[in-house]
Amino acid sequence: MCLPPRALWALEAGVTDDRGKTIRLERPARRIVCLHGGLSDVLLVLDKADAIAGRTTADDDTPALAHVPAVGTHLRPNLELILSLAPDLVLQHAGREEAGEPLNALESLNIPTAAFAMDDFPALFAAMERVAVLVDAGQTGAQRIQDLKDRLEAVRRQVQDRERLTVLVEIRYPNLLVAGRGSLASHIVEAAGGRQLVMEDARHVRLSEETLLRLNPQACLMQRGPMNPNPEPYVNRPHYQHLDCVKHNRTLVVEGRKFARTGPAAVDAVEELAAWLHGGAQ
Repeated sequence: MCLPPRALWALEAGVTDDRGKTIRLERPARRIVCLHGGLSDVLLVLDKADAIAGRTTADDDTPALAHVPAVGTHLRPNLELILSLAPDLVLQHAGREEAGEPLNALESLNIPTAAFAMDDFPALFAAMERVAVLVDAGQTGAQRIQDLKDRLEAVRRQVQDRERLTVLVEIRYPNLLVAGRGSLASHIVEAAGGRQLVMEDARHVRLSEETLLRLNPQACLMQRGPMNPNPEPYVNRPHYQHLDCVKHNRTLVVEGRKFARTGPAAVDAVEELAAWLHGGAQ
């Protein structure tokens, strides 16, 4: 049987998302509403900016998407606004139950949806590959994904024989909240040749100052973001002067957009952190 190209694409374009649901589209998605900023970033990397029909307020500061309508927040999107955009696909980050509720409502209205977890690098690349299928990104998309993998591998080779300093990633201060082993930041630290200090499996871990002083990190990152918009320098904090990271001037403010927003910018974060930790490893 001889099928036209579009029909062949439709037969091959079924992908299973991280909810275990199979998504099949009649044609490549061209009007996509992204309910997570990291997935907007994925489409930008795949050179599919023109396919983004809606975004969240988390992308208010993304110049390439300034003209795209905002439909609310990641967990509280406005369904009426989404429907008014006539999307042929809605993308969401998988994991939190609240994030799945808007998808269930949209599916009941016959709007295709897909959800992807991108909380570590294998999951990120697997999500990008499936999104690339849904938008028919072709060879350009495949090359963009391979470029990210190659950059990550290059860092791995460069730092594999370097000393692995213990690294604390601060998310909020005061009422200290830090990244646990379940966070994207933890995977960035390990990929950059550091050693994640706080080993609890949670994404975020509350830490007392007594515990911090006992753990005594060799390097400390202050993540600038909604919970920590203007990080207080460690040298200005009572008792922190005793930390190894302060004594050796190894404290750094990093951007939450790269270290906490699950998406391809995490590869940039690995390269930048590796260069800082290892004196030009990049």
